[in-house]
Amino acid sequence: VTLAYRFVDNPDMFKNVGASFDHRLVVGVEGSLAGWDIDTAIGDMGSRTTQRQHLYLDRYGYTEAITSGEYKFGQVNPQAVLDKMFPEMGSTGHYRQHFVDFKGSREIAQLPAGPLMMAVGAELRHEDFFHRSMDNILQARIVGFSGVDIEGRRNTAAVFTEFAAPITRQLEATLA
Repeated sequence: VTLAYRFVDNPDMFKNVGASFDHRLVVGVEGSLAGWDIDTAIGDMGSRTTQRQHLYLDRYGYTEAITSGEYKFGQVNPQAVLDKMFPEMGSTGHYRQHFVDFKGSREIAQLPAGPLMMAVGAELRHEDFFHRSMDNILQARIVGFSGVDIEGRRNTAAVFTEFAAPITRQLEATLA
């Protein structure tokens, strides 16, 4: 049996409400040290989000409220009945990244066409990610909505060395 009915007991209830907080903090230093031009930074960035709604029905609460007669069609029903039928659902997540990087460059020799330049650098990163649906979604109580439960982290590192050698005043070779 199909029931086609528009539940308008509390129209404000059926809103999708989300919130997000993002941050980024980076501190860097540029300058010269022992003949090297340096550029280094350290930072932290991330975000937190929540999303909540009452748009989908609970497979048990909805059926029970209809079949027991607890929900009265054509009337304004108590919020407790509506919450049982259309419970709050949503997800929460966060992402976080910490990093540090360093770059240095300097002239290491004088060639006939100009200076031979060398650059070195390194970067380290740590990332965390978490996104989880509410338990009623993960327990398959919410009809027509799929959930996620994801958590991960990773560390990455990179190093580089680069040489720039002038062949002529208009042509340069790069080795990295």
